[in-house]
Amino acid sequence: MPTHSNMERALFGSALLLMLGWAATSADAAELTAAEARGKQIYTNGTSPSGADISAHMGVGGFPLPASVMPCASCHGPDGRGRPEGGVIPSDVTWGYLTRSYGHEHSYGREHPAYTEATVARAISHGLDPAGGRLEIAMPLYTMEPDDLDALIAYMKRIETDYDPGITPDSIRLATLLPLSGRMAPLGSAMRAVLDAYVDDLNAAGGINGRTIELDVVPFGQSPEQALANLDTAIARTGTFALLSPYSIGIETELARFAEEALLPLIAPYTLQPPARSALDRYTFYLFSGDEQQVRILVETVAEQHADQDPGLVVTGADSDAVRTLAKALTKQIERRDWRAPATLYYTAGDFDAPGLAGQLRAADTGAVFFFGAPTELDALLAEFVNDETVPLLLVPASRVARSLFEAPAIFDGRILTAYPRSPADVTAAGKSAYAALRENHELSGEYASAQLAVLAAVTMLDEALKRAGKHLSRESLISALEGLHEYETGLAPPLTFSLNRRIGALGAQVVRLDLGRATFVPEGEWRNLK
Repeated sequence: MPTHSNMERALFGSALLLMLGWAATSADAAELTAAEARGKQIYTNGTSPSGADISAHMGVGGFPLPASVMPCASCHGPDGRGRPEGGVIPSDVTWGYLTRSYGHEHSYGREHPAYTEATVARAISHGLDPAGGRLEIAMPLYTMEPDDLDALIAYMKRIETDYDPGITPDSIRLATLLPLSGRMAPLGSAMRAVLDAYVDDLNAAGGINGRTIELDVVPFGQSPEQALANLDTAIARTGTFALLSPYSIGIETELARFAEEALLPLIAPYTLQPPARSALDRYTFYLFSGDEQQVRILVETVAEQHADQDPGLVVTGADSDAVRTLAKALTKQIERRDWRAPATLYYTAGDFDAPGLAGQLRAADTGAVFFFGAPTELDALLAEFVNDETVPLLLVPASRVARSLFEAPAIFDGRILTAYPRSPADVTAAGKSAYAALRENHELSGEYASAQLAVLAAVTMLDEALKRAGKHLSRESLISALEGLHEYETGLAPPLTFSLNRRIGALGAQVVRLDLGRATFVPEGEWRNLK
């Protein structure tokens, strides 16, 4: 069994050408013209910026549907290169491919010369190639205003060089947000050291799909407001493809909103409060669960220990939105059981009355108490029970636990449960070896090992997703690659699974019990997945 100090460390914690004959120039990074931007909306969304109707027909005489149901990008992809789907292989519609001088000979026998603007327009509107042959039946025919058709063709000429921010033919620019000054600076430096070391090794090995990684380290500053302002300035100045392993404690909701509004993929290793999932939360991915998920896992543990009988739950903590959110998550988790709603004993922040609260808990005759107060308040509350003969089971999220808990009155031995988003068993032999090699080769300090392991897990996962996204990288292809990760093993975390409706990779927790005699936490069963 690991000692508390070991548990604490482990728990807390060359450009590639895009097509033959094409070469990048300084114009590639230029912003889209007004016509090209208009065409991009039509290509991507099937809608006109002017509000004019655009319809799609499946075959000659087919029933018209809004083009937004089947925009060009849905088959040909955001990069125009086509992606197989349902047995259909859409054509490459990048301009260099369409207009290559020697024309086209398709695998099924159809031949035709190179496209021109006029014949591309005819193909879009009438489904005919330059030789007058009929295109594949899966290709819709589109009806739109002439100005919109011109704009669409203008964008098709640019699509192969229209990279998302932070992407060039030979580089991917990432950013992170870390405390580099003040009390948390040592933690920020430890996290940065791992990121710098990993990126250096990755680039030395050739990068990802021929692109090197550039990392922009943005200072958190002295306040959450300054952190977001610094990030906004940095991204506007340099362009950023994705945000990796930011220090997000205290700004989870604001940072997620920032990412969604900027269409910026965000890969965060840990957070206290992952924002509630909504239909619009596409860009934010967390490796580990937060307080809400840990509380729900603790409810399941209590249910097992009480043979699913109502234990009479009590919730206490300083009255705040955060505490009420945790109480709401707890209440939702017990809805499937025939339990009473938990009693709530809220107190005013900064006005904690330990003797009074202890008296209320004794009077409530409860079997289990969820404590959502500060660690110092928890210490004071425990001291009030030093002479009691029995105490309720105390359940505390990991973020509310401090080392002083090991000095709790003896009556609480085995009576305090907490849940951690990860456990020492998550780090495999291969994971330990990778971390040890990184530390040795780059002379990294062993301080804040838990945070470093979390950061290393996040950058390892992003590395894998970028490789899966392929050479024709975009933010959309990265999101698809992340959503495709299933039981992915980093060797540094529980298996990670994401999907269209899941943005927490390790959706569960490890419940542990306080062992005062050994000054450690003892695992209470196996890792629990949240259901």
